[in-house]
Amino acid sequence: MLGTALGSLAFQLRAAGYEQYVESVATFSVLMYVTSVLAAVTWVRDGRPHAN
Repeated sequence: MLGTALGSLAFQLRAAGYEQYVESVATFSVLMYVTSVLAAVTWVRDGRPHAN
């Protein structure tokens, strides 16, 4: 959800003419998406029974 909000902010900054901030905000948005995917994968993998 934070990644989506930051992506939206990046588009708004571009429209308002703040080009110098767009790349940083967009990069952070992608980082949030990647982090959420890794957290979800870890959560799903940890929920499986462990084989001995």
